[in-house]
Amino acid sequence: MIPFSTGIAYAEEDRDAITSLSELKEKEYIYMGVQGSGLQGVGKEIKWRVLDKNANNGNPDGLFLLSEELLGSGNDGGVEYHKGFSFSKIEWKDSTAKKWCKEFSGEEPRAITSLKPEELAAVLSTDKSDGKYKSKGTTVVFPKADHILNGDKVFFLSAEEADKIYFESMDERKAKYNGEVKEWWLRSYSSSNPSIVNKNGEVNEGSAFYSKAARPAFNLEKSKVMYISPAEDGKNKNEVGALEKVASTNTTEWKLTLKDSARGSFTASKSKQHGMEVTINYDNAKTGTNEYLSAVVTDKSNTEIKYYGRIEKLENGNENGTVEIDLNGKFEDGDKLFVFNEQYNGDKKTDYSSDRKEIEGISVKKFHTVYVSSNDTVKGTVTSGSVPNVEDDTHIEANENELKVGSTIVVANEKPGYRFKEWTGIPEDGKVTDTITIVAVFEEIPQEKYTVTVQSNDETMGTVSKDKVEHIVKDTMISAVGHELLVGTEKITATAKSGYRFKEWTGIPADGKVTRNITVKAVFEEIPQEKYTVTVQSNDETMGTVSKDKVEHIVKDTMISAVGHELLVGTEKITATAKPGYRFKEWTGIPADGKVTRNITVKAVFEDRGSKDSSNKDKDRQKYIIEKEKMNHGTVTVKSEGRYGEEITIIAEPDRGYEVDKIKVTDDSGKDIEVTEKKENSYAFSMPRRKVTVEATFKKIERPSNNNGQNPNDYMQKQKEIKTTVFTVGSNMVKYTVIGETQHASERQIDAKPFIQDGRTMIPIRYVAESLGMKVMWNKQSKIVTLQDEERKVEIVTNGKKIVVNGKEYVSDVAPVIENGRTYLSISNIGKVSGAKVTWNPQSKLVSVTK
Repeated sequence: MIPFSTGIAYAEEDRDAITSLSELKEKEYIYMGVQGSGLQGVGKEIKWRVLDKNANNGNPDGLFLLSEELLGSGNDGGVEYHKGFSFSKIEWKDSTAKKWCKEFSGEEPRAITSLKPEELAAVLSTDKSDGKYKSKGTTVVFPKADHILNGDKVFFLSAEEADKIYFESMDERKAKYNGEVKEWWLRSYSSSNPSIVNKNGEVNEGSAFYSKAARPAFNLEKSKVMYISPAEDGKNKNEVGALEKVASTNTTEWKLTLKDSARGSFTASKSKQHGMEVTINYDNAKTGTNEYLSAVVTDKSNTEIKYYGRIEKLENGNENGTVEIDLNGKFEDGDKLFVFNEQYNGDKKTDYSSDRKEIEGISVKKFHTVYVSSNDTVKGTVTSGSVPNVEDDTHIEANENELKVGSTIVVANEKPGYRFKEWTGIPEDGKVTDTITIVAVFEEIPQEKYTVTVQSNDETMGTVSKDKVEHIVKDTMISAVGHELLVGTEKITATAKSGYRFKEWTGIPADGKVTRNITVKAVFEEIPQEKYTVTVQSNDETMGTVSKDKVEHIVKDTMISAVGHELLVGTEKITATAKPGYRFKEWTGIPADGKVTRNITVKAVFEDRGSKDSSNKDKDRQKYIIEKEKMNHGTVTVKSEGRYGEEITIIAEPDRGYEVDKIKVTDDSGKDIEVTEKKENSYAFSMPRRKVTVEATFKKIERPSNNNGQNPNDYMQKQKEIKTTVFTVGSNMVKYTVIGETQHASERQIDAKPFIQDGRTMIPIRYVAESLGMKVMWNKQSKIVTLQDEERKVEIVTNGKKIVVNGKEYVSDVAPVIENGRTYLSISNIGKVSGAKVTWNPQSKLVSVTK
């Protein structure tokens, strides 16, 4: 026996990607079979380690293979050496383990069967006796076992094979089941127990009545293997129909093409040959799913496969027929062409083939292709783009617009306005000795040319992008669409200046054709200013009146605002005056942005003043004004009015380098109102039945002498710059605010709208992360989104509930959602992954992320 080393490595040198089994070297693997439905890894291709170049009994016709991973079912593998309790010694031939091997191989088909009948047919029956053997690291002795393997197809290793012959160390014997190192059965039996390889990789004995994992082995019959090829991307994956050069590879993982005896009636022979295109007749091919007519070109000694290709897919009904194989540049004198009926099953799966049928009688001639083209297809064309299969030394000549290649004639045809000039590329000796390209040269028929001059009627109003178009042939089309003028293919744009607009083009001929030199003008005019009317009304003239009922001729974007009972429209002031017993309440109809952009109506709303002893209930419905004192080094956000008893929120935003010193609220009698701090920079008070004034003072932050090595400016920046991102459920508009040394706000449109699902608000995480300056990465294979900045690294598993933040793992109660290519997280997880504060307003459906 010639054992291989069991380490994993790439081959030291490249080999052909399709080759014979004899090219296998040490440290190689073969894929064969797919785990059956009764196994833990159902549907997974089985990887086999090559233990020996010969069979384990020394038979040179075999190749000894062992599964790389442990197989079985359940947590520990679920394979029993013997089923049921027994005081007597259980030998391999009577064991449940041997029965498992027969079911696995398909000799006794069951749910765990993993080999197809064609694969089983390539497995040798093995006879072998095991000698007496003492385990290296223990005192356990395994007695001699004559004929322990008696026609076995699939079996377990003996103690000696596992301990001494095929493995050099305990680590090499370790194998994994479902990702974990587990114990696995051997076939040898001590005086009381069967042999195992334990989790430490030690050969020992174990109880026959506990289940373990299986690591099957078998001897592959070499003569049943036609080719081997890389397990992945090994055979030509391109479209069917052509031979392709066999590439080189340094892989150590292979798949098999096995000979299939069921295809023994397949035949193929040469029908005819034209140049180096050979027509093949074939009969009795298998058809259907993954069935092909394939071919290889080998060298003279049939040892090197030069070209391989699946020539035609064989659908049902194509059992017999003809195919053409193009051998141009792929077949040399002495080479051999073989055709076979192949079932091609893809990566890591076994392919099946008939015997190769050699196609004899192929004559090797030197043929070339003459390519023919036009120098410009707008000017002219040729009747044929190529003349294929031109035999070496064929005569080629030109006669006017005709090109003659042997007996084939190609004609050059000019288009209107152009003429044929010449052929270029014809060999000087007039013979085709290589692949060549001949070009038919066409040229424009000289024509009378004109100029279109383009002008603006007034360059203070607008300009044109080009002042003339020259060398225009007669009858060139000229037209205008809006502010664009098209002269032939030349586009000229009229651009109005501020306060003006484009009106029309003048000077374009009525028939839209240029037949002389002409001048076309772009006409611009002043934009009439839009004027609007603001109508002012009282809601009830018995309660109160307004000083003016309308303001007319207002230009667009004029400002409109109200202070108490006064309405200001531009510079025009209108006063609302209540009648006795009534009072002014408010103005309605003022645009939210404070600008007049259309005709509008504004109403002065009056209400009954009520008697002096009116109830507090009426007062509670009244709104009281909230004013802000002017402040330095920060800003305060608070609503402009509130009702009695309403909790009013104050948001204080210090400038960079400052912090809140004090928040003070007083009513118009000078009384201090109690203020409560809710959270950092957020305060609240209860609204009294009076007008109140809010005042905030800010103080400079003392810079620490030791900032953990940070530059003080950087420290202050990190401490005091506040970024806020606001999302709205159902909207793709996002608002951004940054408050620091400078303040700015912006708004942008994104391609992912927040939504509510099962009561959870889901936000697109990419736009949260990017707004906070985090880098976003997506791993397509692992389905993991990674967010990273200087402070944290976050990994979000999109097909589960796991989130890892700076190496610490969390399990979310809500899995991420992928919608239209974007990953969404619930707002409960946004703060966890970003380190930001997240607030939710259920009334406005706004989500604010602040950091």
